[in-house]
Amino acid sequence: MNAAVHAADLAHAELVQNLELFEAATCATITQQVHKLRTHWVHRHPSAPFYTLGAAAYLDGDKLGAKHYQSEIKRTRAIVVAHFGTLYETLLQVLRTALEDECEYHPNYGLPGFHIYQAHPLFEQRMGTVHVDGQFADTGGFGLTEVDLQRQYSMTLALRLPKSGGGLKVWPVNGVKLRGAGSERLAEVSQSKPKAIYHEYKVGRMALHSGALIHQIAPIKQLQPGDERLTLQAHTVWADGRWLIYW
Repeated sequence: MNAAVHAADLAHAELVQNLELFEAATCATITQQVHKLRTHWVHRHPSAPFYTLGAAAYLDGDKLGAKHYQSEIKRTRAIVVAHFGTLYETLLQVLRTALEDECEYHPNYGLPGFHIYQAHPLFEQRMGTVHVDGQFADTGGFGLTEVDLQRQYSMTLALRLPKSGGGLKVWPVNGVKLRGAGSERLAEVSQSKPKAIYHEYKVGRMALHSGALIHQIAPIKQLQPGDERLTLQAHTVWADGRWLIYW
């Protein structure tokens, strides 16, 4: 496996890898399509313009339960497949090459979906909690039996970024065992360990890293009116003998 770092072997690889997916013009076309589907966006913040398109396990499963997550999959799957089928096929092929093994989208799980952050002063301060991925644990399982949360990767494909850019903070710390302790405990651990690295996103490139690492969306610097941070989000976990891609 040569694309990203296993959480147990942090010293021997970069924490975040970049995979080339699309030219800027293709990203602009995908962005336009996401905006055409605005009636299907879900507003995820009580006061700031943060939206999602698609079913997200960490929001629809963790906060609202596995049944709600499954209902959101049914509501959104046909919509995103109809509009982003080529995107999903490209992502699948890239991951099969990068992970050097079989990958698939399971019909009972949400397909990769979109984060949409629009300009707001709050996003210059914080855009997300310090966390460890493992959203699969919030989905209800849906019949899969052998799942290894130490073998998981998280992906962000930048489609549109603010003028000052955007990125990710990643700590070289395996936090899977602390996942249930909450974001405050993870934040405490991150303060006592080596400093986070900052990984800058590039439009058209997908950042791939171990989801077992402690990480956080980096705040945006010097937001300008009309700025937007639009990304495709996905996870993959080793489940029943292959990589399962989901969100």
